[in-house]
Amino acid sequence: MDSPEDQMDDHSRLIGDCPVVKISMGGVVVPCLLDTGSMVTTIRESFFEKHFRSQGVGLLKKCHWLRLKAANGLKIPYLGYMELNVTVLGKTLPQMGVLVVEDPLDDPIPQQQAVSGLLGMNIIRHCYRLLCEQYGPRLFESPVLQAASKEWKTTLSMCH
Repeated sequence: MDSPEDQMDDHSRLIGDCPVVKISMGGVVVPCLLDTGSMVTTIRESFFEKHFRSQGVGLLKKCHWLRLKAANGLKIPYLGYMELNVTVLGKTLPQMGVLVVEDPLDDPIPQQQAVSGLLGMNIIRHCYRLLCEQYGPRLFESPVLQAASKEWKTTLSMCH
């Protein structure tokens, strides 16, 4: 029988893998955490500064009525949002809202290794609807889903 120390050495009992996908936002490839628990899509402030501000995206739009909270109830500070075309699974979704969240001050993961965005249900839902319109009841047999990662298949089956 394993001792408690041996059991904790197996971090998979405590920490799971996160589904990460690459999508295109305004022509920029963004590695994103695929998050069906989030209603919004976000990117980090540093990623915005590096990839979008230099493209001429000016001031972010303000959304004073929106208050973001994490699952633990803590406030998630954000700077504003932008609307841009997002390409997911070969489908371009026009003018989707993407919030720019402040970089965490105590981030233990080096910026180059961290995911730069979080893909939330505002985009996942639209992608699912477009695919359903195109493939109907044969969605999960479609070439798009046959070629998709297991993370996408799992996520879209949750939407189903």
